[in-house]
Amino acid sequence: MENTDLKLKETSENIFTGIEKFNTDFSNNMKEQLDMFITNNENYSAGINRLVKSTLDAVDESEKNNSKMIDKNLEQIAKLNNELSILLKGHVENIEKALEDSLNKSLESLAQVMAKISDRFAKDYGPLADKLREIVELSNNKRVR
Repeated sequence: MENTDLKLKETSENIFTGIEKFNTDFSNNMKEQLDMFITNNENYSAGINRLVKSTLDAVDESEKNNSKMIDKNLEQIAKLNNELSILLKGHVENIEKALEDSLNKSLESLAQVMAKISDRFAKDYGPLADKLREIVELSNNKRVR
């Protein structure tokens, strides 16, 4: 019985270790994705700021070139926004995939641990149930006589 308690304690510790690893991995992954998002966002913001500045300079230079320059810059901004949208979608998909993979791994680990506990339970208490059945049968046989 003490051996079973030790194994159950060990199994519980394995479960908590697996959960802690999942949480650490997930946190690290989320931090990496967030850092990448922030870096890309800063780069795109700097690009957009440069485009806005060049647009304002063009307006000051010439009324004639103003319309053409604004159109060009708006196209570039639309392109950057489109690229940013695609990039953000990719990051979200990566985060979802990483979360799904980590969750599946944790659930598989938990299922394995639960199967081991169940198997151990059956092995430990199967013989006990057989003995109890024998005792009941002996008792019933003695009453019949």
